[in-house]
Amino acid sequence: MEESKKAIAELEIARSRLTQEGGDLGKQVEEYESKMAIFLKGKKALEQKVEELKGQNEEEIRVSLHSSWE
Repeated sequence: MEESKKAIAELEIARSRLTQEGGDLGKQVEEYESKMAIFLKGKKALEQKVEELKGQNEEEIRVSLHSSWE
């Protein structure tokens, strides 16, 4: 009987520890998701800026070529 009580107590301690670890992991996942959202927003902004600069560069090349033909 004592062994059963000891086993139950150990299992309750393990369950409590795992519950705490699960909560901690859940918080870490939320933090990583938040950081990923910020990263993706920054990535999108950079991609848009690159496209804008490409368009400006192409326009400058067209103007430059057009000017040199005149």
